[in-house]
Amino acid sequence: MLGFLIVLLSSVFFCFQNVIVRVLFHEQTIFGFFQLGGFVTPTLQNSFLLMFMRMLLVVPLMAFLAPKFYSSTWKDIAQLRHLEQRNLLLQSFGCGVLMFLYLALLYISIGMVPAGIAMTLFFTYPAFTAIFSWRLFGDRPTFLRWGIMGLVFLGSILTLPHVSINAGVNQYIGIITGITSGITYALYTVIAQKSFTNLHPVPFTWLSFTTTLVLSAVSLLFWHSNDQLLWLPLWTAGLLSAIVTFIVTTQP
Repeated sequence: MLGFLIVLLSSVFFCFQNVIVRVLFHEQTIFGFFQLGGFVTPTLQNSFLLMFMRMLLVVPLMAFLAPKFYSSTWKDIAQLRHLEQRNLLLQSFGCGVLMFLYLALLYISIGMVPAGIAMTLFFTYPAFTAIFSWRLFGDRPTFLRWGIMGLVFLGSILTLPHVSINAGVNQYIGIITGITSGITYALYTVIAQKSFTNLHPVPFTWLSFTTTLVLSAVSLLFWHSNDQLLWLPLWTAGLLSAIVTFIVTTQP
């Protein structure tokens, strides 16, 4: 029961931080009382910017608090420089690349379609996780798991908006990137779970976050935003997202 509650709480926090992204991209009615949002346009450049701001806050926060959750954090990271630990180091960096990709795709999807639809498409990832585990590690799904996967896909299909032939390109992009973000996150999850047998989740996750921070910073060098930005709401949203990200990450 405790494990179920932790997973449920993590899902709620994860959805909350992506609702923040939706508010940044589009003006929303908050609790039916007032309008808030629409601070940046939903472009690839601004997706990189939001990701960079979020990671710029969460990486040092986690670096400061990580030893309190796992005392050997920096010792384990230092050992990754040894040749025999090279594969594990590459797995950590590889998961950072996957994290960068699934966040970028999810941000684009949230900007193109309603956040509820984008998150529903993203949450098909458990079905793809089961498929990846089967193909990569031979963990064949049971009939029950196949049935659950079928229900997940059916539920996602039923939540899709009606798309006509004349529908805008943005709607198609939002649907495709939403599903693709879930597939990418599923692959991240499978590789991470495999790596956790040899490296504690705290240093592994910090390395993945750091990789995402570096990749988003590099992306901004090539695709920088030309919008007139309101930095106060952006940094406020970034701080809230960083705190929620840290809470989700450090769930036992």
